[in-house]
Amino acid sequence: PLPIFDRWKGLIEIEVWEQGRFLTDQVQFEEDVQDRRDWYSKEELMPQLARHRTRQAAFNVACMKHLKGLNKGWIFLTDTDEFLHLNQAINDGESDLYLPKWGKLFPSNPIIKQSGSVSEMLKELRFPSKAYRLDHACVPLVRRQFSSRETPTTPDTDRRQVLADLKLRGDAFQTFRWKRWGYVHKYHPQLAGKAVVDLARLRLADLDIVDNGGDPHRPLGAICDAEGLWVGENQALLIANHYMGTLEQWGSRKNDARGHSCLQDWFTYQNEIVGKSEVDSSSDLSPWLEGFVRSVGVEEATRLLQGVGQVEDRGNPNAMTLDEDEALPKSFIRIGQEKVNVLSDDEDGSDDEDGKKWGSRVGIVVASNCVGAYVVEFIDSNDDDYGSREWFRGLHELKRVGSDKSLYEEAVELHRV
Repeated sequence: PLPIFDRWKGLIEIEVWEQGRFLTDQVQFEEDVQDRRDWYSKEELMPQLARHRTRQAAFNVACMKHLKGLNKGWIFLTDTDEFLHLNQAINDGESDLYLPKWGKLFPSNPIIKQSGSVSEMLKELRFPSKAYRLDHACVPLVRRQFSSRETPTTPDTDRRQVLADLKLRGDAFQTFRWKRWGYVHKYHPQLAGKAVVDLARLRLADLDIVDNGGDPHRPLGAICDAEGLWVGENQALLIANHYMGTLEQWGSRKNDARGHSCLQDWFTYQNEIVGKSEVDSSSDLSPWLEGFVRSVGVEEATRLLQGVGQVEDRGNPNAMTLDEDEALPKSFIRIGQEKVNVLSDDEDGSDDEDGKKWGSRVGIVVASNCVGAYVVEFIDSNDDDYGSREWFRGLHELKRVGSDKSLYEEAVELHRV
């Protein structure tokens, strides 16, 4: 991404860190990786994923300390596929929160047109605040997961003119192209949230507390309220849209710790369970482009947005297999083909030698997130649940029809060979 970073010099201060800057104790790092594998069952069979997440957390802590040393204030640990914005529901009167200066602070309508709207709002916050439900340095935000299922739309007149001026297509932008969001499954009602953190309200010593481990969702475990991960949209000042992009974009990283086949499964799985809601005028982020062009001009916007939406270097797709030798092979569970029984509390279920009760229902695994969760569609025509779908949290809850072992037990044996 270095050529892209270079375009923004003088507009955004960007530092690129190599791993050696924040991972200085390799022995401790390996111990932390093993701790993650012991704690998170889905990472037990994917050591490269455990290494990635341990490294990510270490970077987050080091980054926060660095920014604190520079006397910075508000920070947000985010990914390039997340777009942070104000919760329009507050202005529409559909929120439990109340921001008295909203109209004065944000005269633009929609608010996303206004440059710096998030930072302007954060400057207005006072702690503690009963109105905003704030009593510590973390402000929780809701994340909306978007699917990659197309919804044909036509940008309004203003947006069409801006795109024409820039000589760009609307579907090159995530915020224009993808319109469906929200989990449809009752056991997965929303994406885990994140938080923006005010370092100005913390001491450097606070960042050394053991529980403040740099998790991207709850970076300061001893300070950020765990309940903040699951606040509803009517209780959030901020929302982050999380986009998957196209399959080409989704699988473009050659060194993704989840592996290429895993990413394909995860892409299919997400599109299977996401899409409950559709963007409307109050949740449409595409007007941001008008505000951006207005603030920097057409010529500068054209320069900065060059190549938007394009995968710059796809490389060899077969090289995107960093953990293929350590994760489950793609053929281990045949999506769309594998017939399974599931763990059941029904009295009619059959017990195995370990006392587990397996239901008589037969289902097909129709989607997977490739790190432990599966969607099963039941196909037993004698069952009232014929055609229904359920979400299962792990391989231990599934077994192949006719097998006497759970899929988890099969996976463990596979890795021992």
